[in-house]
Amino acid sequence: MTLFYILLILFVGGILTYLGAKISKHLGHAIAFTSSTLSLYFHSILYGKLYGFTIDIGLFKLHAVAFSPLSWLIGEIVVVIGFLSILASFKEKHSDFYYLSVQFLLAGMILFVNAYDSITLFLSLELVTLFSFFGIWDGGKESAVKYLIWNLLGAYFIVAAIAILYRFTGSYFMNEVHYLGKAQKLVLFLLLFAGFAVKSALMPFHVWVKDAYRDSPHSFTALLSGAVSKIGIFGYFLIMFYTFAKFFIGAKYLQLTLAWLGGITALFAGIYATTKDDSKELLAYSSISQLGYVVAGIALATPLSISAGAFQFVGHAIFETLLFFTIASVAYRTGTTRMTELGGLIKKMPVSFIGLLFGIIALSGIPPTVGFPGKWMLYESFIIEGRILLAAVIFTASITAFLYSFRLVYSIFLGPLPSKYEDVKEAPFNFTFPIIVLLIPLLLFGVQPGIVLYYIDRFLSIFGIGKIEHSYSYIVTSLGKFNALYVGIVFAAAFVFAFIVYLLGGRTRKVHQFDNFTAGEVVDESYKLHYVDDFYLFLEREIKGFLKLRIESLYDWLSKFVDGLGDAVRRVYSGSHGDYIVYLGFTLLLLILIYGGKLWF
Repeated sequence: MTLFYILLILFVGGILTYLGAKISKHLGHAIAFTSSTLSLYFHSILYGKLYGFTIDIGLFKLHAVAFSPLSWLIGEIVVVIGFLSILASFKEKHSDFYYLSVQFLLAGMILFVNAYDSITLFLSLELVTLFSFFGIWDGGKESAVKYLIWNLLGAYFIVAAIAILYRFTGSYFMNEVHYLGKAQKLVLFLLLFAGFAVKSALMPFHVWVKDAYRDSPHSFTALLSGAVSKIGIFGYFLIMFYTFAKFFIGAKYLQLTLAWLGGITALFAGIYATTKDDSKELLAYSSISQLGYVVAGIALATPLSISAGAFQFVGHAIFETLLFFTIASVAYRTGTTRMTELGGLIKKMPVSFIGLLFGIIALSGIPPTVGFPGKWMLYESFIIEGRILLAAVIFTASITAFLYSFRLVYSIFLGPLPSKYEDVKEAPFNFTFPIIVLLIPLLLFGVQPGIVLYYIDRFLSIFGIGKIEHSYSYIVTSLGKFNALYVGIVFAAAFVFAFIVYLLGGRTRKVHQFDNFTAGEVVDESYKLHYVDDFYLFLEREIKGFLKLRIESLYDWLSKFVDGLGDAVRRVYSGSHGDYIVYLGFTLLLLILIYGGKLWF
């Protein structure tokens, strides 16, 4: 079966969904569910059996191939998260065009990770940009426009790279870069990297993320973070280890520069996340931070660091998507994502609480979840390569993850329950099902990391990069050995022991949330017992100077400068003939002075 048929299912499904929704919302939902299910089914069962295709569209030919095991793995992430996102969206209010946008977006992402030439790659990337824009537009128009402008900038970088490639090689196939000189390769590499950096929100190209994630429909935000952001990361894999493999592997200073860019992104975004009150904004910066780990790992370009980055890439898709679905569940029942307006929902929404709890455990890199093996390999790779300072930066970024993770779970689920949420119930099946489904790989890949490493090994071997020693449960490096299964068993045993101690411990009794020790003061519901406002105020006071250093200020200044320059140029074109005669005379005088009194020879 060719990739073409999977794409056809999504394209035709999107169109039929749009038309069916005009007749009945339920019919539109049924068609969207069917097409997303079919694409998931065929993509899942046909690993190693998918074949590429070529389509002649006149000026160009589109070439797609079953590129690598990593392409299949990312495609699988896309179709799984796409299916779960569509399922959750049935409980939200959307335009008829929304479901067409989501399915076209899924098709664009699958085509991108299997594109064989630069034209197919660019067109599929623009499909992703366009239909992501429509998805965000369904929730927030200004944020959608901001997303579009920034991603068009990324598109210009990629178009420039394609133009240079064709100018010097006469070909649109990226593997023709070996004909170019070192300087030309560097320019091409940096242009493509910048284009993909916009899509993956690597600093300083991240400014669109906060607004887009906050304002987009809740179910769509999970797709944005879990799948769409991975397109940029796959672009990094493509240029580092396929298109420019020989050039990049030998460019040690370039590797270190990009690794530091990833490390700084991880740290700075983590710091910004701790200051956010809106849970979706917090997770937006969390997503940027976590992808910084990925970039730092793959940029270091050793088998261990690449494996670490790729594993963290998969882990991020699982736990960040899980977290956005839990926030979607809470927002569906409470109508807000602001943490200062929430609290005490642990007994009202236990499934959502468990999902968020395990999500932040994985995000913080704690065993036995999928978040630990990738970070363990990442630290090991930095230490082995002697990059101790970079390892320290990444470790500090992990500390920020603990901070904002605690804020997230405490503010939403712990503390007193506001009276307006007394009747809140657990989110419907459309939201809890994705949470339960994502908990399975979150724990499974945490104790059996070799399942993911199998696909990473295949990718590394295809491109001639050495692989690491591992089995399904253990990983070996030159510094030591990590057995994920044993660690998972120890953690599970410790939890069971603690729970038994709790059951056999001192006598407890249930009391009302306001029946507590308040130093003799009588309090009522108006008294704020939940420490949510200014959660990390003490920290913000210490770093307030740093928090003022925002790249947005530079972009605002550039915007005003360009606006002023444009206004000045507009004033030159006044429409007055007299002004134009003066300009002409001044120009002639300047030419005479330049050429020493001669205007011709």
